[in-house]
Amino acid sequence: MDLLTPRTLRTSRGFTYSYYVKVAVAKPTLLFLHGFPETAQLWAAQAKHFVALGYGVIIPDCLGYGGSSKPTQTEAYNSQGVAGDIIEILDAEKVDKVVPVGHDWGSYLAGRIYFWHPDRVLGVAFLSVPFNPAREVTLQGLVRGMQERLGYNVFAYWEFLTADDAGSKIETNLKSFFTALFMKCDDTFKSTWCETGKLRSYVERGEIQPTKDFADSQFEKQFISAFQEGGFTGPLQSYHAVIGNNHYNHEKELSASRFQITKPSIYVGGSKDSLSPPGGANGMRSLVEDLRIEVLDSSHWLVREQPSELNRVLESWIKEKI
Repeated sequence: MDLLTPRTLRTSRGFTYSYYVKVAVAKPTLLFLHGFPETAQLWAAQAKHFVALGYGVIIPDCLGYGGSSKPTQTEAYNSQGVAGDIIEILDAEKVDKVVPVGHDWGSYLAGRIYFWHPDRVLGVAFLSVPFNPAREVTLQGLVRGMQERLGYNVFAYWEFLTADDAGSKIETNLKSFFTALFMKCDDTFKSTWCETGKLRSYVERGEIQPTKDFADSQFEKQFISAFQEGGFTGPLQSYHAVIGNNHYNHEKELSASRFQITKPSIYVGGSKDSLSPPGGANGMRSLVEDLRIEVLDSSHWLVREQPSELNRVLESWIKEKI
């Protein structure tokens, strides 16, 4: 991130955002949005690559993470409010239009920025998590629907992450949670995250598993330091905001046409992603006019696992479509 300038901004909602920026002169600006549980540092390889090519880059610590504010009220994370916060960052940097590139919950936010501010978007890149329109949900309904569709409980881990004690349990066993997130064996990862009660048991017992190559001692140290300081109460609100319908309560006022994406879009998934199998992107075809789908040899953590290949795919799409 050495090529970018670190800045902070206090938004009209009263929240402070920490972000990195490099303004472009002629080429488009890419807005990189991380997911759970990451910080702006997730995008270091993308920042280096695209700045060298002359693109503008803006990378915030999303609300709840890193140097940004960490409100504990779920409503603070509603999509309209958070999308508005990001637009205020663009305004502060005098950037009119961007290409949001989001991973995990950042992918969700990228789509919501289009929902609320389509005139500020040139195109959208969804990584790991496909675009979905607004809908009212319950956790039980999500579990049942995905069980029927995939044959396993892809939302099992939500039962732990939305529990009242999840934050304190994770904060007490940060190293264990780190290995749960980035464990080397994809089959063990799937059973831990997608079987009822397994993730809670793993963290409470302080279990440890070997991790993927990118999850080395340096990354582990950075991760533990970041979340020892910031905690998990804020990051977990992303899950609460969905099952509490905080997003839907705002988005239901939008016209149906806003849930059709008319700008060029790309979905990039991981072939070994058990949390969000890439086949789910097929549901985007009726919602996105100009859609490209790419699948990398990766787990859910494709930004860290396949940074060079991801850069190649994004660069090709941007050059052709934006």
